[in-house]
Amino acid sequence: MKTNDVFVCVQVLQLAMHPYGCRVIQRILEHCNVDQVSGILEELHQQTEHLVHDQYGNYVIQHVLEHGQPDDKSKIIKQLRGKFMTLSQHKFARFVTSYAQCSCQLRCRVPPHP
Repeated sequence: MKTNDVFVCVQVLQLAMHPYGCRVIQRILEHCNVDQVSGILEELHQQTEHLVHDQYGNYVIQHVLEHGQPDDKSKIIKQLRGKFMTLSQHKFARFVTSYAQCSCQLRCRVPPHP
């Protein structure tokens, strides 16, 4: 890993946990192409468990669950699998679990019984 890569990783985490930085990360994820955001998403995936507990980081994870690519949503949900009860009781993480459940329901929508 190059020095710049370490710097970017630290910056992504710090921005994601900052009141204005979390919004910057969300806008980058919305308006940049997949190649441009791949490094950011990689770092977010590595820090998912930490970010869901953070006052501002949880918004970034929610944003990925709401607007992200199916693969990115799946990575987050896999990391949270088995922890939903505990996370749903946490002040900030509970909002992420709600988004994760909605994301799964929309993706795995089962037709109603006749």
